[in-house]
Amino acid sequence: MLRFQRALAGIFVGLVSAIAIAKPIESLQQKAVDAALWGYPMVAMDFVRQAYFRDAHAKYNDLVYLPLDAKNQMTTPNSSVLILYVNYNTKNGPVVVEIPESKDAEIFGSINNAWQTPMEDVDLDGAKYLILPPGYNKPLPKGYVVVKPETFNSYSLFRVIPDPLAIEVTAKEFQQAMDLSAKIKVYPLSQAKKPPMNRFIDLRKKNFNALVSFDRNFFTSLARMFAEEPSLAQDAEMAKAFKAIGIEKGRKFNPDRQTGILIAAMKEVHQHLQDSSAGALVPWFKNSHWGLNESLIAGSKSRFSFKTEKTFDYRARAVAFFLVFAPPATLGEKALYLEAFKDAQGMVLRGEQNYSLRIPAEVPSEIFWALNVYDLQTGGFFENSPKVGIDSYQKIKANDDGTIDVVFGPHEPKDKKANWIYTRPGKTWFALFRLYGPEKPVLMQAWPMPDIQKQPLQKLSKM
Repeated sequence: MLRFQRALAGIFVGLVSAIAIAKPIESLQQKAVDAALWGYPMVAMDFVRQAYFRDAHAKYNDLVYLPLDAKNQMTTPNSSVLILYVNYNTKNGPVVVEIPESKDAEIFGSINNAWQTPMEDVDLDGAKYLILPPGYNKPLPKGYVVVKPETFNSYSLFRVIPDPLAIEVTAKEFQQAMDLSAKIKVYPLSQAKKPPMNRFIDLRKKNFNALVSFDRNFFTSLARMFAEEPSLAQDAEMAKAFKAIGIEKGRKFNPDRQTGILIAAMKEVHQHLQDSSAGALVPWFKNSHWGLNESLIAGSKSRFSFKTEKTFDYRARAVAFFLVFAPPATLGEKALYLEAFKDAQGMVLRGEQNYSLRIPAEVPSEIFWALNVYDLQTGGFFENSPKVGIDSYQKIKANDDGTIDVVFGPHEPKDKKANWIYTRPGKTWFALFRLYGPEKPVLMQAWPMPDIQKQPLQKLSKM
């Protein structure tokens, strides 16, 4: 009996010890989750920056033409217009960005800091922008739009839009866009009297792998950015969580002892971002499954800083930058992005199913519209997708009344090849409908975009 009591006591002590050990592990995992959500925008930016260095062999201030198809593996890329990406760094002083004047094409973009907050929309022909380092207090030259990112790293994603009046983008319009993009200049202010020649790197037919990895590499990137950038006032709230997982300024990050905890935390973060993306849509039209995620609405109200006088919503910020990269400061004025994660019956969109969408005639978009499909798991194009989207620049088949029937599915339909967008079996996906130059009917939510309709496999080709 005594032996039994001792054994029972031993088990009890073991359980108590296990519970005592489990509590800090659980707490550490939660701290890792909080740190990951807090740092997500900066990590996502760093993954793109690392692809810029690795895949494009670029250096700061080089301008890189990105692929317009599934070779571009970054967050919700655009496949319709020429895209230029550039990273800036002001460790050695201010950087100048010159935007050329043009009548035949347009440049639309923004200068975003390392947290992806847009500091200034770049849409003034002939303007010169001066990007300052944090705390810069020297006299400023005249004639510049001054940008103060609060971080040493910043970037731009320039959309070079062909002639807005062009019904179809021909070789002529595309070349005009190329010619305009080649006139963008980026250089240190210290070389303003004799700016160096810019390097333009054409990556349009190569791979650009810039999607976030939801594994221990995430925290390696977070530690790198935390070391490079000054801490902002709101970052003090998360200092303990960062320290708990081994991320401190002046300390080398070594995650080996807690790899399992960090990986478990990233699984939780990844699932949270997917669920929050698909489950928090605010309808743009009445009784519609097209709309904007709550996080994007919150971001648009604060120029994507997610700060108000009383709150700082870092969780909403993480969700927003899981869905977008390089947002403009004034969402809705130059561009409006509508999302759909579910079909007309409220069911999630599945890659193995067939769907259809009838786009109404006369889309209220002054410049162009585009429709793309993205993998919900990554926020990017399906890898090796043969068709990632359609847009108003393409030769797409319209009905007699001007409406356009789009089909989604894993197999290309014989009679609607031009109107088809690929989806991958076994995956969930979402659609993004972009309107550049959105007009009053859609801004006033009066133009109705129908829901995506699920279609039987045998009926898809008979639409």
